[in-house]
Amino acid sequence: MALWALSRNATDLDALGLLAMVRSWQSWFTRPFWWFSTLPNRLHKGAFMFTMLALGSAVAVVQLFLPAWLLQDMPAESTLNQAVMDGAVGYMLLCAAHVGWLIWRDRRQVKLKNY
Repeated sequence: MALWALSRNATDLDALGLLAMVRSWQSWFTRPFWWFSTLPNRLHKGAFMFTMLALGSAVAVVQLFLPAWLLQDMPAESTLNQAVMDGAVGYMLLCAAHVGWLIWRDRRQVKLKNY
């Protein structure tokens, strides 16, 4: 669909974005980002929230059954939460930069005049 739209209008941002999404979906690095970003659209209304609550509950149950010696050596929970958030934000920024680069590259390959 994106290639057809680009054959009609080579500067169509929606088509370039769709083409970048398809190419990003083929990449091992950005595939989880696209899978997770489209997850709410693929699930029913309450299923997404239920899935997130179930994952959080599963993590809490696993944490209850961890041995005490392992919990003593772990850093504080706030430190772990901050590290996870920093990693998630950094990953999302890298994926957004990757998609922006793919769109820029596709535009340059078209070789439009005055662009």
